[in-house]
Amino acid sequence: MMIKKIWIILLALLFAAVISGCSNRTPKQPDEVKSNQETQVSEEQQQQFMNEFQQLAEKPDVQPMEISRYIDQHLTQLSSQNAAQMVERLEQVQKKYLRQLDEKFYDESLQQRLRKSFSPGSDLNNLELVQEPGDKAFLQTTKENGYKLDTAEGMIYPIIDYSVYQRYFSRLPADIAAYYALMATESNKTSVKDAALVISWDEVIQRALEQEKFLQQYSNSAKRAAVQELYKNYTFIAFYGTNNTPLFDYETKTFRNEAKAAYEKLVGQETGSTLLAQLKNYLMVLNNNQYKLTDEVEQFRKTAVSQFLQ
Repeated sequence: MMIKKIWIILLALLFAAVISGCSNRTPKQPDEVKSNQETQVSEEQQQQFMNEFQQLAEKPDVQPMEISRYIDQHLTQLSSQNAAQMVERLEQVQKKYLRQLDEKFYDESLQQRLRKSFSPGSDLNNLELVQEPGDKAFLQTTKENGYKLDTAEGMIYPIIDYSVYQRYFSRLPADIAAYYALMATESNKTSVKDAALVISWDEVIQRALEQEKFLQQYSNSAKRAAVQELYKNYTFIAFYGTNNTPLFDYETKTFRNEAKAAYEKLVGQETGSTLLAQLKNYLMVLNNNQYKLTDEVEQFRKTAVSQFLQ
């Protein structure tokens, strides 16, 4: 029952709007983005901006593009903390607005037209492929509101495009910028689709290590809980795989060779990582069991994963 519950949590997050996408670009890290010219204004003027922003953000029909335009207009005039408040509110508005978008994308006639426009393997964000002018205008507005398209189980749907947050990095506190860098990685390329792993085992661990680094470096961050949930999902995949890409073959109960090669390469690193230390122990237990899913192996990974779910 515990494993089933974990999978429910895992799939809910991994198929939520915060992940997936078609771009393979690696998001810039916060320290790779050059700072904008310092034009910070007085506290009184900043408070005026914050009041105006609050009024805008509380409008019942506000769209994310209105929020982002206001931020773009005043970003270089804000303190780091005020910039963070605005950007985090943008994310909240995007999540709320996404629920309205989802309802529109559930329309079967729209889905049929989109499937006709986007053949399997085509770029879902190339609007030139869309044949119906009304659909193209709708998707263009969706893009301007900070979303991109993804597909799973035959359905095309919008997700937040976290790569657009990169333009704010230079004005954000380090932990907030680092959080959005992690989320951009997720939205640029999802890790799981249709319950199958679509990134390499090496990347699974590399992403988990970046999340672990965040948790170690920014232990008091307001974004710690969000990153902790992401980290739990990746550590679960590291020890179990996914339903359609299990670490052990369902029939032979044998550990995947490609995962074994990736893990052996990574555990030799001296990083002080709890995850790598546990994976090293995992490999030792696997070696003692001829890389078969025995009761001993099952008990080890169950205990190991429980450590990361606390």
